[in-house]
Amino acid sequence: MQSLPRALAALLFCLSVIPFAQAQTTEKIAKSLKLDGYEIQFIADPEIPFTASMKVSREGQPVYRGAFVTHLGALDEEPGARNSAFPLPPGTDVTGNGKPNLALLAFSGGAHCCFTLEIYQLEPNFAQLAKIEGENSPPLLKQPEEGGAYTIELADWTFAYWHAPFVEAPSPLVVLAWTGKDYQPDADLMRKEPLTENALDRKVAELGKQIGDAGKPVPSLWREMLELIYGGNGDQAFDLLDRAWPEDLAGRSAYLLQFGAQLGLSPYYAALISLNAWPDF
Repeated sequence: MQSLPRALAALLFCLSVIPFAQAQTTEKIAKSLKLDGYEIQFIADPEIPFTASMKVSREGQPVYRGAFVTHLGALDEEPGARNSAFPLPPGTDVTGNGKPNLALLAFSGGAHCCFTLEIYQLEPNFAQLAKIEGENSPPLLKQPEEGGAYTIELADWTFAYWHAPFVEAPSPLVVLAWTGKDYQPDADLMRKEPLTENALDRKVAELGKQIGDAGKPVPSLWREMLELIYGGNGDQAFDLLDRAWPEDLAGRSAYLLQFGAQLGLSPYYAALISLNAWPDF
């Protein structure tokens, strides 16, 4: 007869091993694909119709596992389709170095949030190269006409719900380029031509009337300002504010202070400083 301590130890061992073994055997593979010698498996969440993780193995040996959440239906959409988990065909050279990559689009399942673009290398080992948070809209991979590394276009949602409902939220465009190590904002790709004097005058007149009628700043004001700032024309943005703000309307300084504070929350604020040649305080 076993002694009590030995029997108890055996029982604890069984309790620790059996649930783990069961978890391994009951794991549901939602989709599996073979790519460049790897087997990539998307593991379903047992509670909801979403994936929970991605498991990668090579020659039967696990080499990577990480969280990956998206709707199961997205795994069966054709690569490049609007709702596909694969924005590009698996194996596409995303970084322009002549080697295959895997690009994935994760979606958390909210009303309009959240989207995350993930890019993996396959050589010399499987590893994540980039994870780009798109928040309320999916980041888009774009290949330049001359070829080479794909760029990423995404909306900056820093001003979502700022003094306005989401439907009126501005979402200025940010363009990221591959540096050889990661994706960073590219000033040259974001820069736009400044407004002509006539175009600026028209916007001043339109916004001045809207602000005057509303008796307060309107979302179209900061939408136009952000469009200019994210195109490298920050001076015109503040000129627009100065000229469109009605002389008899108080609160301009307070608005400007709040606008600047909100803009400072952007994850791309440092890039905007450089893009507009602003002093960095």
